[in-house]
Amino acid sequence: MTKQTTGYMQHIIAGIRITGPQPARVSTHGGGTGADGSYVTATFGQQLMITMYDVAAVRVYAEAWTAEEHQWIFEHLPTATATTGQSANAGPALSVRAAGMHRSFVRYDQATRAALIRVGSLTWHVLDQAAAYSMQDAWRYLAEVAPVVLSRQAPITHR
Repeated sequence: MTKQTTGYMQHIIAGIRITGPQPARVSTHGGGTGADGSYVTATFGQQLMITMYDVAAVRVYAEAWTAEEHQWIFEHLPTATATTGQSANAGPALSVRAAGMHRSFVRYDQATRAALIRVGSLTWHVLDQAAAYSMQDAWRYLAEVAPVVLSRQAPITHR
């Protein structure tokens, strides 16, 4: 007897606190034609991997980090945050599959003096400019690479 489940849904909300330069690695599969199975994967540090399957997904993340109207938020962050000697955990890791349009929300939180970048169900708590600017560099690069790998569309432009 086979039991069918209908309406199965899971929703996970994740928060990531970042400080200092964030190492980012980008890998791609496919290319040039937007062929089925093409994707772009960005790995940030040892704990976060985001795999994007279309230009729309890359666009919403990149614009959340790089849009001109959000730059004042990053300028209000301290240049560096003192660390307490705690090392980051090597796991567990978070892997996000991103396709289609997601909503983004960017704001400065006065209480914590942090920038909050939310895309879909993923929220970054950005504690200093070093973290913000390294993430911006990574998303600018991804915005240039994604159209080449995922479609023949023109590169993503920033508002």
